[in-house]
Amino acid sequence: MMLMEVTTTAGQKVGALIDLASDKNYITHEAADSLKLRGEKMTIVVHRVGKMAIRVSTKRYLLRIRVKTPKGTEKAHQFICYGLEEIAMVHRSMVTLLDIVKTVRDLIKDLDLGVLTAVTHRANTRAAGPVCQPIRRTPLGFQEEEERHLNAILEAGVVTSSASEWSPPVVLVRKMDGGVRSCVDYRHLNSVTAKDAYPLPKIEECLDVLRGACVFSTLDLQSGYWQIAVDEMDRAKTAFITRYGLYEYTRMPFGLCNAPSTF
Repeated sequence: MMLMEVTTTAGQKVGALIDLASDKNYITHEAADSLKLRGEKMTIVVHRVGKMAIRVSTKRYLLRIRVKTPKGTEKAHQFICYGLEEIAMVHRSMVTLLDIVKTVRDLIKDLDLGVLTAVTHRANTRAAGPVCQPIRRTPLGFQEEEERHLNAILEAGVVTSSASEWSPPVVLVRKMDGGVRSCVDYRHLNSVTAKDAYPLPKIEECLDVLRGACVFSTLDLQSGYWQIAVDEMDRAKTAFITRYGLYEYTRMPFGLCNAPSTF
């Protein structure tokens, strides 16, 4: 950036802070008024963190200046400048919002979960009896992470010790972020569970509801399944066996065939 003295077409000498790498130019409305520039109302799109786009109403000005060259001659330039106050307000509000999000995120533990009490998950296995399966060997590279993950969900109240006759094994899978996901092999339990009817709504009707809306948002629950309790009568059916013992879920686990409809 450089500070230069420029002359407007009206003969006024002003100091201008010029950013050679910028693709947009800005000016305060006060400066535009003092230079007697005519403003045109318009809307521009400001891009922020995470590719967020915000539409901002401001004014556009045409600024004509003359810049003195090293040879002593003057060269004419013209710029389209946008009102600075509205843009600065958007940037300040976004910085404040990001600071709030970061502060809240630092206060929340990874497994600081709520619990829904209005609905509990059921696993209706009808007259089918329990099945006991052998434990699977945990790869050496996963053993410490398996124990760490198990202790975390025990502390969060997601699982508890069990004496169930059901005992499907666990498979550990590496997640894209480098963590570990514990997958219980519920294939036999799912095969004897009565399936819930869960008809999907017509997409056309969903789009009709959005007609006229101009603000949209998304909500991503943290471990949403683990915020729904498993009915006490069916918790024994969610049991799984590890090298550290037998445990069962108190919250709805991943992998059950009717979990999506409950959620």
